[in-house]
Amino acid sequence: MDTRQVLVGAAALLLALGAGCGQDSSAANGEGNDAPASTPTESVSPDPGSDSDVQHGDPVPPEQIDDSALPAEYPREVSTTEGGRRLVVTAMESNGCVTAEARNAAETEQDVTVVLVHHTPGGDVMCTQQVTYPKVAVQLDGTLEDRTVVLKTEDRQG
Repeated sequence: MDTRQVLVGAAALLLALGAGCGQDSSAANGEGNDAPASTPTESVSPDPGSDSDVQHGDPVPPEQIDDSALPAEYPREVSTTEGGRRLVVTAMESNGCVTAEARNAAETEQDVTVVLVHHTPGGDVMCTQQVTYPKVAVQLDGTLEDRTVVLKTEDRQG
């Protein structure tokens, strides 16, 4: 076997391995887990110059955030927009393999519980270890005011 055959074979193998990366087999065949009752929210991509974007949101004071359930390496940044009716939370993702979304799990007169859900693809998928910190948001039923923001995480696979 000459060098050319080895190189062509190696290139074909790399292409074959790369073709399936990032595909979720359960999504491709129509299967998947049922969505929870809470409403998922969007990632926030602020419009430059917008008064309601993340950079111009009002930071929630650290003493108003209960982050005791978060892993130590997790960011603890929360702000409000839309007059306190929308919470913007900094989440943690892993470059396309682990994606994050925020869910408004519960609101009481005393607190608002936000669950940061991490979705990891099932099966054998190669992922890079580059961590990103997207802003994710939840819409509140009422304004935050002096309620405590309780942050939790949940991992889902598949």
